[in-house]
Amino acid sequence: MFTWESTVLLIPAFLLVLYSYSLRTRQLKAERKYTQEQGNMHMRMVEALALTIEAKDQTTHDHLQRVKIFCIEVGKEVKLSELEVQALSVASLLHDIGKLAVPEYIISKPGKLSVEEFEKVKIHPAVGAEILERVGFPYPVAPIVRAHHEKWDGSGYPRGLKAEAIPLHARLFSVVDVWDALRSDRPYRAGWDEKKVRSYLSERAGKDLDPNLVEIFLKTVQDLRD
Repeated sequence: MFTWESTVLLIPAFLLVLYSYSLRTRQLKAERKYTQEQGNMHMRMVEALALTIEAKDQTTHDHLQRVKIFCIEVGKEVKLSELEVQALSVASLLHDIGKLAVPEYIISKPGKLSVEEFEKVKIHPAVGAEILERVGFPYPVAPIVRAHHEKWDGSGYPRGLKAEAIPLHARLFSVVDVWDALRSDRPYRAGWDEKKVRSYLSERAGKDLDPNLVEIFLKTVQDLRD
């Protein structure tokens, strides 16, 4: 039976447990805040690097941001984890980092590339993946970058992967990137209207693009508008 004397003796132990719990709670909050701040700083660095890539390529900051947003939304639709969605966000901004190894005259050439020039362009997914592997991201960025020019029918590069052998994240990115690239104005052409781009994506489904992801993406675009 507990007496008042024994209860009094338990008070210091209870206060010690309460203090330890409070201290641990504060530590966890500080760690979460630090992790969030580090994540925000990390993303700002990624976006700064993306701006460097844009300066060489003929893309725009708006294009990359739209692709990132669409990738996040479609990623949620196909039930990707939070880390996988984060990987898509980073890859959407840095997918063309390998173009830093491609000669400037090829990147900025307004007309059709020669066979030799195109072969030089084709190295950029592998080079980009090698660069990003050295960063040590806590999520799979490099595989997305390496495979973002692979095609559903196996006619892509650099490895000629086919269908589901292509990482899901890369297949998803490809659909989004094609959509926004065709919708955007470029120096050499005006952006296509939505109906024309929808028709093009449906036509390329099962050829260049994953047909299931094309269907999901087009529905997501409609849902976002509604």
